[in-house]
Amino acid sequence: MPKGLDVSIRQVGAYFHVVYQRQYPNAVEDVMYSERFKTQEEAQKFVDDALRAQRIYRSLEPRSDAVPL
Repeated sequence: MPKGLDVSIRQVGAYFHVVYQRQYPNAVEDVMYSERFKTQEEAQKFVDDALRAQRIYRSLEPRSDAVPL
């Protein structure tokens, strides 16, 4: 089970990439998002939008303690 998700922006050549890093008990996994961004601001906006969407979707998941109507 993953412990957390860290997001960073790395410059590779002339482009910026978004990198997700998951911390597992015995390993760390880096996953580079395939889309390239021309500026760091574009990459940061992508990260902000993705994290906002993740919070919204998590809030929509049915909870196990919810009482059905």
